[in-house]
Amino acid sequence: MLERHTAGSRMDESVKWANLKGHEIARLLGHEGIEVSVTVIDYIFEETQLS
Repeated sequence: MLERHTAGSRMDESVKWANLKGHEIARLLGHEGIEVSVTVIDYIFEETQLS
């Protein structure tokens, strides 16, 4: 789902980002039958940035 909305660094392949906001990701997941809150999406992003 995020493949079309993901970009990355040319210098470091491990650095990637999405051009979607949390509420947009939650909406797209909802279309796939996966109900998740924006709070959970934000938490996941915060945790991944710390890694």
